[in-house]
Amino acid sequence: MACISRGVSLEGILALGNNEVMILLNQFVRYVEIANIIAGGEYNKLLEVGSGTRGIGEYTSKPFVGCDLVFMDHSQRLQTIHPRMKPVAADGLALPFKGRSFELVISSDVLEHIQPALRAEAVRELCRVASRLVILSFPCGERAFDCDYRLRKFYRKLRKATPEWLNDHLKRGFPDEKEIASHLCGLGLDFRIKGNENLWLHYLIMVLESYGSLKFKLAAVAELMNHDGDVPQHLSSKARIAQWILRSLSPLKSIINIGPTYRKTFIIHL
Repeated sequence: MACISRGVSLEGILALGNNEVMILLNQFVRYVEIANIIAGGEYNKLLEVGSGTRGIGEYTSKPFVGCDLVFMDHSQRLQTIHPRMKPVAADGLALPFKGRSFELVISSDVLEHIQPALRAEAVRELCRVASRLVILSFPCGERAFDCDYRLRKFYRKLRKATPEWLNDHLKRGFPDEKEIASHLCGLGLDFRIKGNENLWLHYLIMVLESYGSLKFKLAAVAELMNHDGDVPQHLSSKARIAQWILRSLSPLKSIINIGPTYRKTFIIHL
């Protein structure tokens, strides 16, 4: 498995606070396979559609263009744009780029937020601006939808506010894997499909991250799993413990996608 590096120090991870920009564990498991694909190829011009303010920037050293309608978090607060990302405000149905402008185009957990009747058009637009590869990842299937339904019941049982993105999932429904595959076949494109994020792991992470105190602890776990490099001799004993945890967590990257999965990743060759 390719190594993912942001150059984050272990001391910085241990000092992670509530006001810091964090890698949430649910985001890490969503992006880790995409990062491996980027690391395994010679891609110099990257576009992420639906990037938000950080996107793939947490998992690659390559500069990229990030495209979104607005650059805010789910609470509608402006966030700091990732330093490796050039933000472009635009609609994914009408990207302001010439055809084949980017070697690699990424869209993760976006298609389910588009009206069902417009999803095929969104896929065509991703493929239009790509010259080599499109990575399209989204939750799909009855079991994934049931997972989100149970998650909303959990929020309501504890009288927690249901996140906007979760309400949108349940309102619009998920893209259908066979329909997307049929559409790509109609375009004459070669592709393969991989599962991403075990269903039960996804549910567990989302439940745990709903608790503020656990959310930041899990963020530290994600930072450790995303960290690269050995611990310098001068670092504290806590940092050395963190390095031991890091090495222990490393095998988990290979089992994230085992069994029934929450989302499917389409790897589309142009």
